[in-house]
Amino acid sequence: MSTSEAPVTDVDRMPPRVRDWTIDLAAADAGDRRAAAADLVEEVSRAVRGLRRRVGLGDADVQDAIGETLLELVKRIEQGHPVPGAIVQRIATTVCSRFVNGPVRHETAKALRLLKDRVAETEARLGRSLSPRAVERLAEEIRLGADFHPRHRPVERFHLVEGFSKPASMDQFAPDALDAFLHRATAGSESGYLGAGGACDTLLDELQLGLRSRAEVRRLLWAAVSADEQLPPAGAGRVPATVAADLVAYVAGLPEGVVTACRQHLEGRSTKATVALFAPFSEPAPADRDQIARYLAGRPAHATAIWESALAGATETGEPSIASKRGRVRDWPRTGGRVSVEACPPHSALPLHV
Repeated sequence: MSTSEAPVTDVDRMPPRVRDWTIDLAAADAGDRRAAAADLVEEVSRAVRGLRRRVGLGDADVQDAIGETLLELVKRIEQGHPVPGAIVQRIATTVCSRFVNGPVRHETAKALRLLKDRVAETEARLGRSLSPRAVERLAEEIRLGADFHPRHRPVERFHLVEGFSKPASMDQFAPDALDAFLHRATAGSESGYLGAGGACDTLLDELQLGLRSRAEVRRLLWAAVSADEQLPPAGAGRVPATVAADLVAYVAGLPEGVVTACRQHLEGRSTKATVALFAPFSEPAPADRDQIARYLAGRPAHATAIWESALAGATETGEPSIASKRGRVRDWPRTGGRVSVEACPPHSALPLHV
């Protein structure tokens, strides 16, 4: 090796099997986190393909097994369990084995038949596929239902343990699959922005099962987020509908939506954008403002939609009109007259306690 080459570090010498993915995926630098997610996807793919012949996995199931293995790893991370490199191989082996049919108990076989019928019926009614969490919810309803004697029920999570799976194939992921996977691994489940079992997950389950419309979910999202994250609730009815419409339009025109306002607040600045940011909340304390700004800034892909849900909860009519998104931003009213967005001084743009 020439003297001009960079020295080899201990990390460079570390084989993939001894990496601690829990640490790597929580790195401070966003580039390092993304690189770690890419490496993990590559290692999972290599592990599954290496197992293909040994466990008799069909060629058509390889991509599905890769997706299922990634989801199992994400569940461990969300639950706070360590994910050393050796775990990757073990979980890949378990997942691949699920795709190879084996003998099942009578109760489980019956439950699988019932579940498949329920899934097919629900998907036909909704016109779309169910998420793995929605399938899991149906499986638990069947397991505890009247079709089984209390002393002869299928095992918990029977749909994963003994045969039935709703594959989450890598082929089904969006083009930015790494970003979606990384968000779930480090910032909480994309299914609900948070860990399994919270208010956001319940809301998503209700959407997946057709119990709530997308409009209802958008309106209720902030209430679920605030419950899961101990963030301030929206101040019901504190924002006039016309003002809310203008706030939505104004924030939509910011370079990064509401994230722009979050960054300005975290930099210690008081601007029209920060007035808009905190408009849905009733006199939030400084610590609450910081917490709101950090939470939204940490989710740039969804921040504006989440903030709009808070604003909908604070609007007199329950939901702001978004007609002005595509038109001119109207004046924001204030006590004593009307002041345009362009002219209003910081912290006096709205007739609100900010």
